[in-house]
Amino acid sequence: MNRRLAGLSVAQWGLASIVAAIFIAISTQPWSPVQLLEAIGFLLGVWWVWLLIQESPWSWPIGILNSSIYVVVMLQAKVYGDAALNALYIVLGFIGWYWWVRGDDGRTPVPISYSRWKLLALLSALALAAAWVLFPYFRNAGSTVALPDALLFSFSMVGQYLQTRKKIENWPVWVVVNFCYIPVFITKHLPATAVLYGIYGLLAIQGWREWLRLFQVQNHPNSPEISPSTSA
Repeated sequence: MNRRLAGLSVAQWGLASIVAAIFIAISTQPWSPVQLLEAIGFLLGVWWVWLLIQESPWSWPIGILNSSIYVVVMLQAKVYGDAALNALYIVLGFIGWYWWVRGDDGRTPVPISYSRWKLLALLSALALAAAWVLFPYFRNAGSTVALPDALLFSFSMVGQYLQTRKKIENWPVWVVVNFCYIPVFITKHLPATAVLYGIYGLLAIQGWREWLRLFQVQNHPNSPEISPSTSA
């Protein structure tokens, strides 16, 4: 029987490891448009989101490491909002890791669930207010993309909070945020990160479909398991 880990076979993991090694090797060359640190962050980021889709608690330590790397990458690129965002991801990563494993009572893992519309409305209002406050600070700090920086920072926090609570709505938030980040990183000459966020967006769509399926299985364990295509 073919052994599997986080939804991938041993052969698939082997192929992914080879591709990752080649990518890392290319990033060390002087002609490469991608620097080594950004390449490592790219690979960890893909792994992190893939584990999230699988509802694996191991996504959190990988995400914490990824965010630590991107704090440095974003500071070097003067994308201060995303640098601060990744610093907050580190803190929230430890909280999310605990909630996913221990739950609110310290014993029961948090299940996948939907958010109440009042919570979504409150989080959206807080995000807009935060963006309004942060915009002048990012502009004065020298950010050349201060407004999108502030907006994407604020709504990323919404997505991260919903993610730590295993709310299905975290995925559509990430779909929008990730695709909107692509032109920001292109203008900041971070091609690998721009591609990474495009992959994040596609994976977020897949994660949305998969969590809808898992929610159905979780709440209707005796019914036939529906496919992701029928749950979206």
